[in-house]
Amino acid sequence: DIATVFVDRNMRIRWFTPRATDIFSMLPVDTGRSLMDITHRLDYPEMVEDAETVFGSLNMIEREISSNDQRWYIARLLPYRSSEDHIDGTVLTFIDITKRRAAEDELRLNNERMRLVAESTHDFAIIILDEHGVITDWNTGAQLIFGYAKDEVLGAYYDLIFTPEDRAEGVPETELRLTREQGRGEDERWHLRKDGSRFYCSGEVTLLKGENLQGYVKIARDLTGHKRMHDQQSQQLAETQTSSHLKDEFFAVMSHELKHPLNLIQLNAELLRRLPMTKSAGPAMKAVNTICDAVASQARIIDDLLDVARVRTGKLKLKKQAVDLGRILQDIYTVVINDPHPCEVTLQLPQPPEPPLVVDADSTRLEQIIWNLLNNALKFTPRDGRIELIAHRVENMAQLDVIDSGVGLEQDNLHKVFDLFSQADNQHASHQREGLGIGLSLVRQLVEAHGGSVNVHSAGLGRGCRFTVLLPLCQAPQHANEQPHGPGESGRLIGQKVLLVEDSLDVMEVLQTLLEMEDAHVDAFSDPHKALKAARDSSYDVIISDIGMPLMNGHELMHAIRQIAHLKHTPAIALTGYATSSDEKKARQSGFNYHVSKPVSHDDFLDIIGEACHSRRY
Repeated sequence: DIATVFVDRNMRIRWFTPRATDIFSMLPVDTGRSLMDITHRLDYPEMVEDAETVFGSLNMIEREISSNDQRWYIARLLPYRSSEDHIDGTVLTFIDITKRRAAEDELRLNNERMRLVAESTHDFAIIILDEHGVITDWNTGAQLIFGYAKDEVLGAYYDLIFTPEDRAEGVPETELRLTREQGRGEDERWHLRKDGSRFYCSGEVTLLKGENLQGYVKIARDLTGHKRMHDQQSQQLAETQTSSHLKDEFFAVMSHELKHPLNLIQLNAELLRRLPMTKSAGPAMKAVNTICDAVASQARIIDDLLDVARVRTGKLKLKKQAVDLGRILQDIYTVVINDPHPCEVTLQLPQPPEPPLVVDADSTRLEQIIWNLLNNALKFTPRDGRIELIAHRVENMAQLDVIDSGVGLEQDNLHKVFDLFSQADNQHASHQREGLGIGLSLVRQLVEAHGGSVNVHSAGLGRGCRFTVLLPLCQAPQHANEQPHGPGESGRLIGQKVLLVEDSLDVMEVLQTLLEMEDAHVDAFSDPHKALKAARDSSYDVIISDIGMPLMNGHELMHAIRQIAHLKHTPAIALTGYATSSDEKKARQSGFNYHVSKPVSHDDFLDIIGEACHSRRY
């Protein structure tokens, strides 16, 4: 594998190895020709002179030479003897060292590169230590950070950068020992400058391993400013968390306090609705329906406000899954057309063979988005006006347009409609904006939380609005995931035994009456201690309890009930004004199976009770 050529005293070729043909353009028939007549790839003008010198002096000559095809060789020329022990000529060997040369060049380049990097790095101190911790190199960054010039520290033990306390405790020695054992060590601590000042510094020590390199490299960085900033941020974070906790507590209490009277109104209205005298009196039934609608509206405002707070604080959790947007729109449309409105509402969906619009969304929040946009359109579209719901596919997005022929918006107000508590300024006097301006702000935040977008367009006052929502599509499952809507199985509670605990006597009595009107047997208590005593001696099909009770809260009550063997698995419903996601999680942790926020539609509540009783049978 080595290119070798034998030449006589006159440089005539005597013999060569096959590998020599990689360098010299030789054939077997060239034996006897002068090597000077053979072309070659070497950058070696001294070859003939060197061969003659070797023949004359009998000394070896060795050179590193290159070729015109970017290879490197060790050219070694030696005299050789004939069989009669005469010096007959010179043997030339060419050993390919291209890879070694490339590695050496790369090493030199890397060493130079690292030297330049170290010297030009001013933010980091790079300190090279021998195996005993003595400083052997010190870059510009080390000089700037620690204050010592290079010639002041070379040969010194590196503990001079540590504080007296750390030196006394043997921190430098411990640092090197741990690095030897683990190969690397790091910490953050206070260090000392030449002028005696202290600064907070990060330090990382790495063990150097190599044939000709032993010791350590320490890399350090001044973190004094970062530490001050971190301390300030930690303090601000603590203050923010305290403030956030107070806000959460305020919203929870506000929700409970506002929903309690609404729940009482809702339950009494439901009771009135079921009385024969109300059913037979048109004005009375209309009044009851108006009360129920007003309660639902107020509850929606409270829920929207709480949802806005959750989104803004990052506490709104989306339960995404594949949802058929068309089915949800169809269900909402059915509810709307069954409830007479002064304006016409139409729905346009993709028709087969077009695939359904399956989006990756939280179905509850998706309904919330649609209802808020639809209610906004209904509020500002005059009698005999028109509202269109149009859904279709746009590339990989589902697009929903809610178009109304209502009061419209001026261009200057378009950017304001999604701002919290903001309303358009200059509407016609007969169509002043109502409410708190929460609904559309919540729409934008919910849509963006789903990875979508929403915008509004209006040609001007009196020319209506178009709200456009874009939501990401997802792969439709084999069996379309259709969310249940509408009434449950029957809503009746014939023969079901209910334990009801509610500290408000007014709410308890109305709720008990409503449940008994559905043929349920109800044991009702305003005192949770009495309810617990009764639970020890009786069995129930379902337990319904408030949470915010003074003598014993609902969590404590449910925990105690779950200790009673025959009620350990009885379905339990928390009916409460505390409506945050953390409240729901806490309710489930304490043993409740369902968490229902006040006020709740009586029919919906009966559906939940029916579902709980049905699950007990399994």
